[in-house]
Amino acid sequence: MSQPGHHISAYQLSLAVVFSCISTAIFFLPGDAVTIVSEDAWAAVIFATAGEIILGIYPLAALARQFPKETVIQYSRKVLGRFGGFIIGLLICCNFFQIHAWTLREFGEISTVFLPDTTVWIFIIVLSLLNIFVAYQGIEVIVRCAEFVFPIGLFFLLLIGVVNAGHLEVRNLQPVFPWNMLVMLKASISPLDWLSTAISFALLAAFVNEPSKIKQVGVLAIGFSGFVLLLFTLMLLMVFGADLLSRMTFSFLAYANYGYQGSETLVVGVWFSWIFVRSAIYCFITVFAIAQLFNLGNYKFLIFPETILALVYSMHQYKSFSEMAYFFSRSHLLYLLFQLGLPLIIWSVFMIRKRFSFYGSK
Repeated sequence: MSQPGHHISAYQLSLAVVFSCISTAIFFLPGDAVTIVSEDAWAAVIFATAGEIILGIYPLAALARQFPKETVIQYSRKVLGRFGGFIIGLLICCNFFQIHAWTLREFGEISTVFLPDTTVWIFIIVLSLLNIFVAYQGIEVIVRCAEFVFPIGLFFLLLIGVVNAGHLEVRNLQPVFPWNMLVMLKASISPLDWLSTAISFALLAAFVNEPSKIKQVGVLAIGFSGFVLLLFTLMLLMVFGADLLSRMTFSFLAYANYGYQGSETLVVGVWFSWIFVRSAIYCFITVFAIAQLFNLGNYKFLIFPETILALVYSMHQYKSFSEMAYFFSRSHLLYLLFQLGLPLIIWSVFMIRKRFSFYGSK
């Protein structure tokens, strides 16, 4: 299955990667890192950003240049063989489906914080219907939505940061680096979890109309995502301090309300629009990956059943938000083994086979 009619620009690819990284992460900052390295949680974001670029983006960007206009589902069969490529493709499809279901459940659970009288499944159904509609329109429409809502949302979030500038206390960042490297690497697992979107990048890269810019786009997108997470982590640490921040769940909402009462409404609006784009991206790439895996001529007939399955799965996978949060806090390493291990496996096998001339002149 090729990508007829699907074309996005390098800028739109970068936005899709950014949304995959930070659309939900920014509202849960600084995550588990603050419980491990306290005031140095910001440094964990830097380590995580570098790790994702080196271990995730670079290998798959290199493969995208070797196999232009092909997705990771397609070229993994050329690299690993038909059977190996099929198994990898199946794992990728399951991963995309899992993230789609997670995003639906996150939206539902957090929406009930603001509208507690409405049951969680109402919110999940609404977002699922929006996903179905937008996914039918194709990836171009999804990234155009991203082009519209991202700058507006980022502007409002930065505005909230400026409003609270008078409450920033640099002393809350001290002491600096009292930890050894192993502790810092452990702390970087949480932000690396948010930034690990290399596999979705590897699928969307096939739609870019400027293949020569794919590596640059991937590095810049992850770098920008890391910078945004770093900036807001620093703000949160300087306002609340590590001790108080480690006990918060929705720290950015508290930050928004700290300097100006009622500004959390802006945060909620930004979050709703951003998570809509993220869920739509994963809805699309899930069905597209499945269609390619099984050599189907069209992916659109899969959108409705996949979304219904994701809806049902999201509702029954966890009993509560607390159980979901506990699972996330314990599954970082397993998730990263897949997100970073898979690109390295495909890239390593490709380099070995290329070294022994399995690809002819390539």
